[in-house]
Amino acid sequence: MYPNRYALNCTFYNRDGTFYPGGPAIKTWIEGLFGPFSHIDVNHHSYRILPYEASPVIGDEGVGDPQDATNQTTRKGKCSRLLIEHDMIFYLRGDLSGPGISVRRAMSWVLGPAQVEGQGTDGLQWYEGRVWWDTNVLTGEIAERQAKLDERN
Repeated sequence: MYPNRYALNCTFYNRDGTFYPGGPAIKTWIEGLFGPFSHIDVNHHSYRILPYEASPVIGDEGVGDPQDATNQTTRKGKCSRLLIEHDMIFYLRGDLSGPGISVRRAMSWVLGPAQVEGQGTDGLQWYEGRVWWDTNVLTGEIAERQAKLDERN
């Protein structure tokens, strides 16, 4: 089961142009992306909450049309955009372990009233997520550690 913090029609957009429609697809992608690390720390720098002018439409049946940018509110209330800036510190497993690799990320989430009573966090669910980060910082450091390991062996 995917976390109910995602609305039924939630879509997550990765920085490479790939998108993941719905909670199950988002959960599978996140588990594959972060699963190889022993753990990840997050240092938050800033949060901003802004009114969101192009809210997804939520019908009474709980299914909406995320492409309809004409509504400023859902049928159950207004949405907001949450902007987050943080550093993620990735710790590798096994022979590549060592100091954490810090990567700055920016994220944007559209939050709105939960489609289904009792779901979400404090009555809110995520309708859209976007992330921007330089994954080359992470992959470059992993490649450097692998090269050093290969030299020793």
